Amino acid sequence: MTSRFARLAAGTAVSVALMTTAAPAMAQFAPEPRGGSVERPLDTPPPPPPAAAQPEPAVDVSSAALGALGGIALGGVGLGIALGIQRRRDHSTAHPA
Repeated sequence: MTSRFARLAAGTAVSVALMTTAAPAMAQFAPEPRGGSVERPLDTPPPPPPAAAQPEPAVDVSSAALGALGGIALGGVGLGIALGIQRRRDHSTAHPA
């Protein structure tokens, strides 16, 4: 029984670690190299993009893949917990002789 819980805990730890380290939040502006803050004036509009540039896709493929894998992992953990509880209930009921 403890090995099952150890595998469940290890799987949960790996899932959480992957979700927090593999997909960090992206900064809107890159930090200054000397450690200063980035200040953008609000009254000047940003320069227009070049005409030959391709538009960026609406959804980042790597973020979508990581989100799908995280959802599958969390679903698997939930299913494992539900099956473990059900098995424990099945073993704790009185068996006819």
